[in-house]
Amino acid sequence: MMADPVTLEAAWRWIEAAAPRLEAEEVDLAAANGRVPARAPLASADVPSTACAIENGYAVRAEETVGAAPYNPLSCLIAEPGDRPLLTGMAVHVETGQPLPPGADAVLPGDSVEPDGDGRVGVLAAIAEGDGVMMAAAELRAGEPLWPVEEQRQPLRAAEIGLLGAAGVRRVSVVRRPRTRILITGVADALGPMLRALVARDGGIVSSVDRLDRKQASAIDLIPGADVVLIAGSVSDGPETEIAGVAIEPGCETCLGRVNGTIIALLPGLPAACFWAYELVAGRAVRCRGGRDPGPPYASRCLRTTRKIVSALGVTEVVPVRLDSEDAAAVLPLPAGRSPRLRVAAQADGFTLVPATSEGCAAGSVIKVWLFEPAAAGGADGG
Repeated sequence: MMADPVTLEAAWRWIEAAAPRLEAEEVDLAAANGRVPARAPLASADVPSTACAIENGYAVRAEETVGAAPYNPLSCLIAEPGDRPLLTGMAVHVETGQPLPPGADAVLPGDSVEPDGDGRVGVLAAIAEGDGVMMAAAELRAGEPLWPVEEQRQPLRAAEIGLLGAAGVRRVSVVRRPRTRILITGVADALGPMLRALVARDGGIVSSVDRLDRKQASAIDLIPGADVVLIAGSVSDGPETEIAGVAIEPGCETCLGRVNGTIIALLPGLPAACFWAYELVAGRAVRCRGGRDPGPPYASRCLRTTRKIVSALGVTEVVPVRLDSEDAAAVLPLPAGRSPRLRVAAQADGFTLVPATSEGCAAGSVIKVWLFEPAAAGGADGG
């Protein structure tokens, strides 16, 4: 057991070494939203599988439009849509996304034709091969990875689900979601629902939320089936920890350890301190186990502080902030410190971190702020 609290950065390094990504499992595409791919999926088919229109108009052979102009319209016979090859002098009406008939290689937009009577249209402009068309395999070729391997820590989103479907992928290999047990010795009415919501946000599955008698704390190694265990509250006879305190404020009581490969995080019993300790420390373990980016799952921006921020040396301090209603590039620091209030965290738009080597910053300084608005990529910054 370590005698002194470690730096926040040291705690992060310990977590990333002690909480490797879980094994893979296969799920149907319909259940893959928000899951982290275990490997880069390969396209099962070309995308698109055949040339298709990217605008409404008439599918034609581009070479047959040469010389067409408003003062020199060229007449084409309108053919019925179908699988038959497009013959010389024919045009087929197509809509956006519709496959081109065999032999067609361009799409005339609607404003480049005019009715010519007797089932014909007049072509008013010349176009080149490929105009108005997405060619076969323009997005992906069969066997090609759908995205770079290094992006695998990002949960799947709707656009990627659509791309998987278009590529013929029906089942996806994803990282198993970390099973998380929450044990409460503190204010259960606040801690249980709050931690359950945070774990779900980070891709974990909460297997149970239980009250824990302090005398039972030493027996948590008997609780099977968990990848991460969160113990929130005062634990007088808790499990032996490898990190006995993290130099953060609030949340310095946070401890970390392992029991039979399960990550154990001891969190403060004060709800606000528990919230920040999870955000900065314990949540990282859940995200690592689930294959996600370990950093805060929020977008970060550089904004100007409207007030001076004062901090003590030796600890990383969390300072909640509100966006300035009159200046989109500024934030107002909110009180935190050694007696944090959950109401302040609930009213905050985000937070900044004052490094342990800094005593704060002057009003007008530009600071890095994580906004509680979710990041589009599931975590904008690893630190």
